Amino acid sequence: MGVLSNSYAEKLKLIRKAEGLTQVAFAKELGLGLRTVKNYETGHKDIHTLGVWWVPLCL
Repeated sequence: MGVLSNSYAEKLKLIRKAEGLTQVAFAKELGLGLRTVKNYETGHKDIHTLGVWWVPLCL
């Protein structure tokens, strides 16, 4: 599986860092697994399946 070029992946990472959260804490806040968050942030998983619109609502 190739890496997806996705600005949303970078934006998700920026949101997490702006909140001062580790990937572990971010995953917990979103109710996701750590591997899922890592895959979203690196572009290995299509972030559109996350429904990014609700991420800020969870924080």
